[in-house]
Amino acid sequence: MTSVKAGKAAPVLTLAMSGDPSDRTEGHGKRWVEDGVPHIDVRGLEPPQPMVAIMRVLEGPERVESLVAHLDREPIYLFPELDERGWAHEILAREPGAVRLAIRRRP
Repeated sequence: MTSVKAGKAAPVLTLAMSGDPSDRTEGHGKRWVEDGVPHIDVRGLEPPQPMVAIMRVLEGPERVESLVAHLDREPIYLFPELDERGWAHEILAREPGAVRLAIRRRP
């Protein structure tokens, strides 16, 4: 993802995810497991931190097959990143100020 495609924004996600994650003290979101499915709550984080936190879980050392993300709004810039990396996504619930997004690895 280091190259920029025509008509596509600069690789903000790559820049935001670079560096040592242990250096960051905020922007990771609250994490828990419910019925065997990992969840991450990134509500209240400033962009691009919600996307960065979600991608860190999906591409991190703990191999996850699915994730439920709790967000403030529909993550329109996250969808193409997920598609490009082989993740399916579906909005489970949408309310004012709260979106719940299911993400799962494509076979």
